[in-house]
Amino acid sequence: MADPREPLGRLVHEQRLAHEAGRAAEEGRVAFFLKSWEERTVAQRDLDMRIGAAVAAAAAEARLAEVRQVAVNFRSHHGGILHPSAEALYHAVIQTIDRDKPSEDGDPHA
Repeated sequence: MADPREPLGRLVHEQRLAHEAGRAAEEGRVAFFLKSWEERTVAQRDLDMRIGAAVAAAAAEARLAEVRQVAVNFRSHHGGILHPSAEALYHAVIQTIDRDKPSEDGDPHA
């Protein structure tokens, strides 16, 4: 089974390649010091996958914090008194956000 972090690792590697291409152009060389994804060692690919997963988890956590703050502000705006259905929705959103915080490897259910 393929590692679910691979797309994130490939994205990190693509950015490394783009950065290296820019450096090579600035230095007037055509040679690249980086290998393709398939030519990299397992450890090198794992490092890129870990970096990608960590960045994705941090981005997801930031987005969840924004959504949580919107829910809290909505409730506060109404003096903490909401219609029972709105109150139930508020609690469901907060519980879902708090339950589904992504782990370090990017899996929200770990």
